[in-house]
Amino acid sequence: DVKASNVLLDGDLDGKLGDFGRAKLYDHGTNPKSTHVVGSLGYMASELPRTSKSKMSSDVYSYGSLLLEVACGRRLIEPGRPSEEMILVEL
Repeated sequence: DVKASNVLLDGDLDGKLGDFGRAKLYDHGTNPKSTHVVGSLGYMASELPRTSKSKMSSDVYSYGSLLLEVACGRRLIEPGRPSEEMILVEL
């Protein structure tokens, strides 16, 4: 998951991506689909639950969600908010 809680800062305040506890290696040459998709609401690209196939564009989407969170000061989707405030951006 590329999300704010998984970005760790070192002594020079350089960001490092952490929390690979749920990551698994798959031989994408033989089967591009994983058995199930694990991710966080608002950071996971919308095609992942449907295709179960992670691509570079999926990571770019997650990174963009992180940048939007940093710029706006709130998450893209916040389930605890009232319905009219739950989604930061309407598509």
